[in-house]
Amino acid sequence: MDVQTVSRHDANFPPRLREIPGCPVALYHLGPLPRWDRVVAIVGTRRCTAYGRRIAAQLAADLATQGVLVLSGLAWGIDAAAHAGALAADGRTAAILAGSPVTGFPSSNRPLYERMLTGGMAVISEYPPGNEALRWQFPARNRLIAGIAHAVIVVEAPERSGALITAEDAARGATEVMVVPGPADAPSFAGSHALLRDGARLVTSAGDVLADLGWSAQDGTRPAATQEAGDLERLYQAIDSEGTSADQLAERLKASLPEIMRELTILELKGRIVSQPGGIYGRK
Repeated sequence: MDVQTVSRHDANFPPRLREIPGCPVALYHLGPLPRWDRVVAIVGTRRCTAYGRRIAAQLAADLATQGVLVLSGLAWGIDAAAHAGALAADGRTAAILAGSPVTGFPSSNRPLYERMLTGGMAVISEYPPGNEALRWQFPARNRLIAGIAHAVIVVEAPERSGALITAEDAARGATEVMVVPGPADAPSFAGSHALLRDGARLVTSAGDVLADLGWSAQDGTRPAATQEAGDLERLYQAIDSEGTSADQLAERLKASLPEIMRELTILELKGRIVSQPGGIYGRK
């Protein structure tokens, strides 16, 4: 797959991004660019709690079933949970990277990166191929996330967090800042609670997000629970004790690779399997 370029003068360039100071001249991307009509960013700390990871994945899944594009940065923790949640719901997600679309993500997230591209999602950067992710580029990346999204949801952020930079960028523009509350005494939510004290909107569900943005609800199209549970169990049983690749599972079950990747994502979010180096999946 070749890296593509989109100019800020092209019709499919994110329209809200054109309004920010220092708008990039162009973006580089792998995968087709999405529609930009309903975009919500979900961000938070890399060192998140199990609660934060679960909430991020559930919010992303619920928003994705409502036709919302879930935007994040493909980092560890909350970012990865948000992308995985949207994929598990057969929804739309896109990643904005701090390095090039080819290398600007942690190596441990390569299975997720490949799932996104296999599923027709976009991985986007303002940096061309060959550009590694440097420390100063992460705050620069955050301004793009805030500039593209209609709202930024901070799921879990300590006092010092890149998610707070994204929220600050959003607050300076026309992007809503929303926050998921956490335990009052949890240090990993200290930054989140500071945002709430400063007037950010409190959200606990996708319904809150839709209502605050004035977006109508849509009918979801996810499989019936009993059918999905059966498909997941069939996939789980097809995984060998020593581990199995997604390609092997697709061939074994006579299913498409995107569908297998979606179901693997659900099993991983449920804690039943773990992704291993080389695109191998094993039972826990």
